[in-house]
Amino acid sequence: MTALRVTDQMVVCITDGGRSLSQRRWPRNDCGPRALALATGVSYDECAEALTEDGGFACTRRGGTYMEQFFHALHWNETTFHGWRFEWISFPATAGMRRMNAYKFCDEYNSGRYILNMARHVVAVVDGVIYDTFHPRPDACVYGAWKLIKEEL
Repeated sequence: MTALRVTDQMVVCITDGGRSLSQRRWPRNDCGPRALALATGVSYDECAEALTEDGGFACTRRGGTYMEQFFHALHWNETTFHGWRFEWISFPATAGMRRMNAYKFCDEYNSGRYILNMARHVVAVVDGVIYDTFHPRPDACVYGAWKLIKEEL
């Protein structure tokens, strides 16, 4: 099921990224496979398999850093995932300035495909629209984003 929520600051598309169509039973803390599936258009099951380590997800900082390792390995090894390259954009903390958040990101990066690395969560953003199962907290920090670039064949 997909629904749009429009606020005065941003648009959020509420969707499970294909989890409900999955042939497998996946945990609810599946932000990594959801974000990857929504940003790339690859099936949820394929994305979940790619992000699985020892039979379980490592989607958030609480669960480990395997997802970050996956994206960074693609970037540094200059390999692709289903024809998509990943380019890292960092948003470091700066003294006296507010951190990047999803609202500000969608305003400043309103075209293209991204996966945001947020506080304990990742989320897909396509053309300035957030795709997730819930509306993000306005104060949730965005530490960085992977920009997805489609490789020309």
